[in-house]
Amino acid sequence: MTAASSGNLKVLESTLTYDNSLKIKNWIYTFPDALEGYVYLTVLNFGNHAANPLKQVVTKIYDPSSGNLLDTWTTNYGNYKVDLNGYLLSGEASGDLQQGIAAFYGKTNFYYSCH
Repeated sequence: MTAASSGNLKVLESTLTYDNSLKIKNWIYTFPDALEGYVYLTVLNFGNHAANPLKQVVTKIYDPSSGNLLDTWTTNYGNYKVDLNGYLLSGEASGDLQQGIAAFYGKTNFYYSCH
């Protein structure tokens, strides 16, 4: 993420790693941009959704004015439960809370509704 209004200075960058051993259906869209509406970004269709669940997210926070690294957040994802149809039922995240990123933390149960 860059601050466009300030000459595209780097604010944060995130690296997302996926668990390639699990194939799932309808994974949430994890769009790391720290916008205020991040909790709603999982329901918007920005493009291709991942076919594998998250394994790890590492976010580096920078001081835009100096470019110095201020902090690093590392969150690990796993202990997934998947039903016979490939739908994710639950997962757990541990480590740092990824603030402003549409990714779950702690244990999260997923429910599906067909319309």
